[in-house]
Amino acid sequence: MESLLNKFADFKNEDGSFSIPETRLREIMNSIDKETTEKPKKKRGLNPFMKWMKENRASIKEEYFSDYSSIDIWDDETITKYYEDKELGEPKKMKKPNLTTLVSIKGGQMWKALSDEEKSEFSKTE
Repeated sequence: MESLLNKFADFKNEDGSFSIPETRLREIMNSIDKETTEKPKKKRGLNPFMKWMKENRASIKEEYFSDYSSIDIWDDETITKYYEDKELGEPKKMKKPNLTTLVSIKGGQMWKALSDEEKSEFSKTE
């Protein structure tokens, strides 16, 4: 409460009343509102899959998608064949796929194929 009153100290008159321009009052009230409503969000740690992806993303990209930049034309046939060759299932859209999306799809497939024992290595807290 004391820090709140300090925001108005510059506008205090000799008789104890306050004279403050409306624009300045609005600024102070907005800053107070933000201070009281913006609570720091607690960051959660990465889930086991995300830990695994963080560790394996580069190798997945290199092993499975090193040919990505060599493809010049991404027509329907090329896209379908690319997904087929990489065993990614059916493409959702017939447009040039995003490399990050491709790596995530492949990573998800690989994660599902891991044993519970292998997955548990990434469940341990850091």
